[in-house]
Amino acid sequence: MARKHSHYFRSVSHLKEIDIYRFLDLFNITDQALGHAIKKLVVPGMRGGGKPARKDIEEAIDTLQRRLEMMDEDAGVEKAKPFVDPYDIKPYCQCRVTCKGQADGLQCRSLPVPIIGQSGGGHGG
Repeated sequence: MARKHSHYFRSVSHLKEIDIYRFLDLFNITDQALGHAIKKLVVPGMRGGGKPARKDIEEAIDTLQRRLEMMDEDAGVEKAKPFVDPYDIKPYCQCRVTCKGQADGLQCRSLPVPIIGQSGGGHGG
């Protein structure tokens, strides 16, 4: 009868012991980021460098997050930009070109146009 979840098992009968690198090899983990995160998660806080378990776990999460970013980069996916409510920012210019709608104080950085919501203003005006 076939073993349930057999993809989680590997024979190590020919070995006396294994380390993390043999484990990664047995499971064909070739991605460096995944290997790095797995290594940190197998023995968090116990690798001799004096790092607490929490630090190892945080670093594993950071590594996995970077791996996801790399996967998005490879797939051509642009990371979603946070929504900015245009009514919740400082006054903005009308040009929306060079300064992309954001004014330095009340000065448009590209065209002599008035700042929306302000009298006068604008660069050169």
